[in-house]
Amino acid sequence: MTGKASKKALMISLLSILAIFILLRSCHILLHIGDVYTSCFSKEFRVNENDHINNDNISEIAYMRRLKHFAAMDTQLTDLSFITGFTELESFSVVSSSNDPAYVITDIPSLKNALSLGYVYLFADVNNLDFLVDSQKLYDVTVVSYNKEITDISGLRNKPELRNIVLKNVKCSDYSIFLALPSLNYLYLEGTILPDNIKEELEKKGIRIENFIED
Repeated sequence: MTGKASKKALMISLLSILAIFILLRSCHILLHIGDVYTSCFSKEFRVNENDHINNDNISEIAYMRRLKHFAAMDTQLTDLSFITGFTELESFSVVSSSNDPAYVITDIPSLKNALSLGYVYLFADVNNLDFLVDSQKLYDVTVVSYNKEITDISGLRNKPELRNIVLKNVKCSDYSIFLALPSLNYLYLEGTILPDNIKEELEKKGIRIENFIED
């Protein structure tokens, strides 16, 4: 092959690659989310502050309908409305930035469509756990509220598989919910002291308890 023919073949190859790239992008098969390239077929999506994810990326993230594991740590993503479309989600981890109030998450949509959701790890400003009401497969829940007190934990009712609970900045009036969780093994509660009768009943069941009032 002559040099001229070789250059022509190379150009055709490059154009073909570019055409495929454009096609994959236009069909939302190849996704560009912040600084991350991924696929709509991805089962796992984990990003952090270095990936420059924000609310402008929501439309792209929404195409990842097959996700099983979603984790966004210290990003500028505050709108989580796309989560309602993730029906295969098994773990959901979001830590909003505590350094800038503009990027603290304050609204969590219901996770009821994720029927297999078992693990939730959330740092945000919430005062209730209503977004967990319909998540029956939960086995591990961590919710840390930065500035708002969690005053309602009724979203933890009817969780037969829930084993581990970590809640920070909690001050509610009804803690009997913990007594009705048959699989509970570990409870970490920060922000208020458990009533003695609740604590005693939990300890009788062999549940390990760590309970503090934040300084």
